[in-house]
Amino acid sequence: MAHVLGINVNIETQKTLATALVVTAITKAKPPVATYTPGTPPADGDVVVLAVQGMSELDGQAVRVDNRDTTANTFELEGLDATDFATFTSGTASVVSAWNAQGQAQDISVDEQTPDEIDVTTLKDTEKKIDYGLLSAVKGRVGELFDPTDTAQLDIRDASKAQEARAMRVTFADGQVAVLNAKVAMGDAFSLAQGQAGKTAFSFTLRGHQIVFYAS
Repeated sequence: MAHVLGINVNIETQKTLATALVVTAITKAKPPVATYTPGTPPADGDVVVLAVQGMSELDGQAVRVDNRDTTANTFELEGLDATDFATFTSGTASVVSAWNAQGQAQDISVDEQTPDEIDVTTLKDTEKKIDYGLLSAVKGRVGELFDPTDTAQLDIRDASKAQEARAMRVTFADGQVAVLNAKVAMGDAFSLAQGQAGKTAFSFTLRGHQIVFYAS
């Protein structure tokens, strides 16, 4: 059994997005197929950020492009299953045109989702009863070496102040890839101890339906 190791892991965050491409349809399929109006299409392997009406599960989702067809003006949303999603009405897809390497990153974590607990205990009950409600938002954290001049850290701080999302791409040593889009938060805080490297961190909260994992 292969293990994912914290060695030779590259974390990248969105630097720029290309001009949004108008999407006219997304199928309820596995994988879903997006139809776009003629323009500059994404290439296979590009990461796109979706802004979607109707099929709300895809609003804010980051996903890779696969099987682009420039004759039919379509591409697949690789790794997604939209079979049970709501019906698409309108939307756009924006290619991540440049990435920042989070070269100072030392660790990354994603919290486990927990459900709201709804008290359904009645007066006649002799023990507490609960139902599960909505799952919590998916939150994570990236710990980094502190560098006040680091371009990637400065961009995350700017995005935080503007309350903007950033697509993220994590490439593991064995070639597996995780893609997500998240609101990011990073202030000016840092920690420094005698004889130790300065530390800082940014947190993120997932947008879209899921983190998408790819074998390569």
